[in-house]
Formats: sequence, C-alpha cells, structure tokens
Amino acid sequence: MIDMAITIKSETPAEKKAHKELVAITLKFGFGEPDLRLRRDRLERSLKRPVEEIEGAFTLLSELLTTADTVHEKVALFFGMAEIIHLRGEDPSQPLLAMHQTELATFKEIGFRLVRVEVSKDACPECKKISGKIVPIEEAMKGGVLPHRACKHDVRRGGGLCRCRFLAEFG
Repeated sequence: MIDMAITIKSETPAEKKAHKELVAITLKFGFGEPDLRLRRDRLERSLKRPVEEIEGAFTLLSELLTTADTVHEKVALFFGMAEIIHLRGEDPSQPLLAMHQTELATFKEIGFRLVRVEVSKDACPECKKISGKIVPIEEAMKGGVLPHRACKHDVRRGGGLCRCRFLAEFG
C-alpha cells in the first residue's frame, strides 16, 4: 500500500490547526491537500514569488465561482471564500455580502418582495436579536442587515463570521 500522506510544513500547533481548517473548507468543494499543494505550486511559478497555501485555496474557489452554474453553487463558494478570509484573520464581510446579494437577486427575480432573517441554532446573541426580522428585499439589497456587523460568532480571529441567512417571505 502506498502512503499518500502529505507532510505539513506548519511549525506551530496554530499553523497546523489553520491548515486542517483550510483543508476542511476546500474538501467541501472536492479539493484536498494534493490539490492545494498543486495550486500553490502553480501560482508560485506564474507569479514568481512565494505563495501561502491559503492564497492558493482562495484563488481555487475564485476560479470555481467563474464557472458556477447555480445560485446554490455560487452561495456555497462565496461562503467558502468568507471562511478562508476569516481563517486568515481578515474581515469576511465582502464575500458574505456578495453571497446575500446573489440570493436576494434570485428572490427578487422570482417575485418575492420580502425576506426574513434566519439564524443558526448556535447564533451569537447579537444575531439572535435580529432573528425573524422581516425586511423588504430592496432594503436588504442595500446592505446593512446581513452580514450582521456586530456578529460575535467565532471572533477569535478579530471579527465575526456571520452565518445568518435571508429566506424568502410570502406576504
């Protein structure tokens, strides 16, 4: 039997944990450690500079986004990109906002005029405050509702990774 394990170059426990989390994100899209290594190596050759594994993962999802056919695929990719940005310790609000805009545009196209904020069962206290809030799609599309700016979910990296979603509301 051939051992296909890849040696992780990470030195600290925090780096090993971040690597494991990054692989978990990309596995959702069918890409594992070998894919991340290949992507990073390709980027390094084309950019002629060292590239972090996390940068390779982000470009991989960005490229997938350009060929995504369905709203569901696009929404999943935007959230994956937000997870990667959050993993890097940066503000994930831009891909989260793009995710919401994608869903809202679809709801509007179908003919819905209202949306309701849905929060996860383990949502932070700030997000729970807006649970069930109903807003016109036009207002939601302007931003400011989601992602929740005061979200405290997983703030260990300096900002919340808001997992609230909009659901189309009849009425």
